[in-house]
Amino acid sequence: MPDIAVRVQPSVVTVLVEGGNGSGVVYSADGLILTNEHVVRGNEQVQIAFADGQRVAGVVEATDPVTDLALVEVRRRDLPAAKFDTALPRVGSLAVVLGSPLGFQNTVTAGVISGLHREIPGSAAQSQSLVDLIQTDAPISPGNSGGAVVDADGEVIGISEAYIPPQAGAVALGFAIPAATAVDVADQLQKTGRARHAFAGLAPRRSLPRSLSSSGCPAPTG
Repeated sequence: MPDIAVRVQPSVVTVLVEGGNGSGVVYSADGLILTNEHVVRGNEQVQIAFADGQRVAGVVEATDPVTDLALVEVRRRDLPAAKFDTALPRVGSLAVVLGSPLGFQNTVTAGVISGLHREIPGSAAQSQSLVDLIQTDAPISPGNSGGAVVDADGEVIGISEAYIPPQAGAVALGFAIPAATAVDVADQLQKTGRARHAFAGLAPRRSLPRSLSSSGCPAPTG
């Protein structure tokens, strides 16, 4: 595990905003940082602190609230871009979380992949429901959001998203956006500035007696 941390830490950054911080992952060597949309929400400019101690200004280039992902650009080149593994991990496999919980930069926690295709309970009450997430028991805390969840090979398998706090009765329940989703959305944001999402929905409509009779439907009873 020490080798994993040494390999991945240069690719994980701290995203500093007014009143708090989150984490991010170096997405491309030419200055793109991938993080959570909720980390940069309401900000056009942020500060990015790198593992080597440098801190530079960053511009929020594009966001996607649906998947809670965002791209930040910095004027720095030859960055150590993280390697992403877009295949879903196996339940029970190693999960290492890197980020800046509560501002403690370059923090490493570890656990296993606890489940796949999860939805955060109650997430739809504040925003669009976050679904198809990876669940892990590796500790995720405030400030980890947007950081990396990596496997035993040091490849990013997820972007840290959220956790359920102990006061809710939870024990080690953390969630991450799968790498496949992160890469797909990040590539779209990089190319067009927005991400496209398919959806299907139903909307109720009052049926009038005339339309019911013309369609051969019986009169409603309830």
